[in-house]
Amino acid sequence: LALPPNGGAPCHQYEVYGACVADAGCVWDESALRCADTPCLLHCGQMDCDADEDNKCAWNGAENTCYTTPPTGGACEEQKTETGCLALEDPECEWSRDDEVCTEKLCTTTSKDECTADSQCEWFEEEGAAVCTPKRCTAPTEGECVADKRCEWEGGVCKVTECGRWPTEQLCSRDGNCYYDALSEPAACVPKRESCGDVVDKCACHEKEECFWLGSKAKCVESQYGACPTLDLVVLFDGSGSMVKQFGHHPHGFHALMATMREWVNGLPLSGDKAGAASAADTQKVRVAFVQYGGEYKKVQAKVAPPTAGYAGGRLSGDKDELLADIDWHEDNYFAKQTYIQEGLGMSSDILATSPADGRRRAVYIISDGKLDDANRIGAELDDLHATKPEVFGIVVRRFAQHTEEDEKAEATLRPLTSVPQDDHFINIDMDHMASPEGPLSTICDPTTPFGKYLALPPNGGARPCYQAANMTSCLGEAACVWSDLTQRCGVSPCLAHCEAAPCNGDAENDCAWDQGAGECLPQKRCAATTEGECTADMSCAWERGVCTVDACRAHTGEAACLSEDAAVCEWSRDDVCRKVTGCVAQTSKGECEAERECEWFEEEGAAVCTPKRCTAPTEGECVADKRCEWEGGVCKVTECGRWPTEQLCSRDGNCYYDALSEPAVCVEKETCETVTERCRCQQQDECFWAGDACVESRYGACPTLDLVVLFDGSGSMTRQFGRHPHGYYALMATMR
Repeated sequence: LALPPNGGAPCHQYEVYGACVADAGCVWDESALRCADTPCLLHCGQMDCDADEDNKCAWNGAENTCYTTPPTGGACEEQKTETGCLALEDPECEWSRDDEVCTEKLCTTTSKDECTADSQCEWFEEEGAAVCTPKRCTAPTEGECVADKRCEWEGGVCKVTECGRWPTEQLCSRDGNCYYDALSEPAACVPKRESCGDVVDKCACHEKEECFWLGSKAKCVESQYGACPTLDLVVLFDGSGSMVKQFGHHPHGFHALMATMREWVNGLPLSGDKAGAASAADTQKVRVAFVQYGGEYKKVQAKVAPPTAGYAGGRLSGDKDELLADIDWHEDNYFAKQTYIQEGLGMSSDILATSPADGRRRAVYIISDGKLDDANRIGAELDDLHATKPEVFGIVVRRFAQHTEEDEKAEATLRPLTSVPQDDHFINIDMDHMASPEGPLSTICDPTTPFGKYLALPPNGGARPCYQAANMTSCLGEAACVWSDLTQRCGVSPCLAHCEAAPCNGDAENDCAWDQGAGECLPQKRCAATTEGECTADMSCAWERGVCTVDACRAHTGEAACLSEDAAVCEWSRDDVCRKVTGCVAQTSKGECEAERECEWFEEEGAAVCTPKRCTAPTEGECVADKRCEWEGGVCKVTECGRWPTEQLCSRDGNCYYDALSEPAVCVEKETCETVTERCRCQQQDECFWAGDACVESRYGACPTLDLVVLFDGSGSMTRQFGRHPHGYYALMATMR
C-alpha cells in the first residue's frame, strides 16, 4: 500500500545512500546503515536551525522548515567510517586504512572498450575470467615498486610477480602457490609459504615456529592442528545471493569464503583417504565433506559436487585434491538465491551416517551470512542431524566489523541449531576474521579456543603444541616444552633448535640433552629420580606413590604463577615459597575432617567446611600473635570474628572484615567511622571526616547526592582463586559489602 519513495516519503523506505541523501528531510546513518529522519526537523525556528552546525542544518524559507544541507562531495567521499564506505554499492568504494578516507573504486567497468580507453586501467582475460583492473607495477623506482606486494624489480624495470598477476581473490586462491592478502594495501595476491605438511624432516619441522612435529604419527603439521583427533567434519555453508556483496576487504563474499576454505584444506592434517574408501580408527587426522545450501522455494535447496572421479562429491574425504576440486565446483555452481537450509541439514545427516562408530569425533560447521528462510520447518531434519552425535557449531559471517540488524536476524535463526551449551558453539565474526589464522576453521583443534576445546585431544605427552598447555603441569608433561613463570605461558624449548648431538649436549644454559631414541634435542626431564631421597632433594619435585613427579606448586618461583596454577591448589607463603594446600582444607566430609587431629569441622550459616584448629597456643604471646585469637582467663580463645573460617562468612558479619594479606588470612574485627558518634574522636582518626552531623570515611567526605548502578560479572570464571582470595565471586561480594 505504501507510496513509492519521493521527496515526502518516510526516510526508512530509502534502502540506498543516494536516494536517502537526495531527500532533504533524511540523513544516512553510517553506523546502522539505514536512512533516518534528519535531526534538523526538530528545529522550528531559523535561528536554532542555522546554529546547528553539527548536523549541517539550513533553513528553507519557502517551506519554513529546517533541512539538512545536501552533501557537496561524491557519495564515497562523504563516508567517514570504514563500514559506511564498504557498504555503498553504487558507486563502489574502497577504504584506505592508512589515510582513513573513502574513495571511489577505479576500473569497475565490465566493458573491455571502456576499460582500455581509461589510462589508469588494463583488461585481464584468462582462466575464464574477464575483468577490468587498475594497472599494476608501473612504479619508476625500485623502492616504490617493491612496496607493492604484487611487484618485483628486475633488470631496472618494475614487473608483476607470478602471483601478483591474478587480479581477483577467486583467481588467486585457485593457484595452489598463492594466497590473497586482503588486509594489505592494496589487497594483493602473494606467494604462499611452504606448508608444514610438506616438511618431512623432524628437525626442519622444529625450526619453523608455525609447525609442530606430531611424534605419534611422525608427521609435521601446522601448530594449530597438533591436537587434532580422528575427526569427520561436514561443512554446511551458505550459498545465498547476499554473499555476492563486498565483505570487509573482500570484494565478493562467496569467493572469499571459497578462498578461505581452500587455504584451510591446504593446511589441514588430512587422512589421505579417498571418498568412499575405508578409514582407519586412530589416525589423528581429518576427513571433510562440503554441502552448499540456498536455492529457491520448492526447488533444489542444497547440493554437493558430483560423486565422480576426482571429486569428494559430498562424501567424507581425506584427500586434498578431491576436496579442492569440490570447492572449485561449488564456486562454479553458486546458488546465489535465497537461504533455505532444510535439505542441507538432511544431506549432512546422511553423510555423517557413513562415519564409522569407532570412537572418532564428528562435527558440523554451519556457516551463514543471513536469516534462515525456513528456520520454522527444520525440526525433523535437525533432530536427525543431532542423532548422529556430532558437535554442531554455528558461524555467522558478517560483512562489516560492526554488527548490523541483518547479522542479528541471522544469529537468531542459526544459534538454535547448534549443540549445547549454545554460547560455546556459536560465533558471529566478520569475513576478515573468518579468513585469518585465528578464525574458527584454522583453530578447530586448538583447545584454548571456544570451538577447539570440544574437539581437541586431551593433554598427554607429546600430543600437542606447547602453547596449548594451560598450566605448568601439562606443559612439563610435553617433552619439548618449557614453562615460564614470568609470562605464565608454555613455550617451545630452545633445545629443539639443535639438530646434532654435540651442540645439544653443550647447551647447559637451557639444560639440553640429546635423546638418542627420538633423534632430537630435548630439555632434560625434570623429576626423573628413582629414589625418594634424590627426588625430594629437588624442591620442585614430589615423591608420590613411589614415583618422582613435578610438584605443581613448588616448581613455581613467582606469586602470580603460584596462585594461578589450576592443576593443584597452591598458596604463596611469607618465605616466598609456593606450597600445595593440604591437610584440613583438602578434606570434604565431616568424618574425614574429624579424623585429622589438627582439624575441626565448622557447620553454621549454611556453610560446612573443614578448617585447621585455631587458637590452641599454650602461651599468651603465641596466642595474640594470631589475629583470630585472644587471651582470656589464662586460655587462648577464638575471637568473635576469628570464628568465621571463610571470606564469604566473614564479610556477611557487619562487625568483621577479611584480611586476605595477613598470613594466615584471617577474619578480624573492624571499627568504622560510622560507629564513632563524637566529633572530636572522629577528627582524631586520619581515616575519618566529620561531615556536619556524622562521622564518615575521609574518602567519602566530598560525596554528592548520588545514584549509582554497579553492573558486575557473574560468570563461571569468577569461581577461581583471585590473588589471595580463594573464590573470586565471594571476594567481589565481600569487597562490595
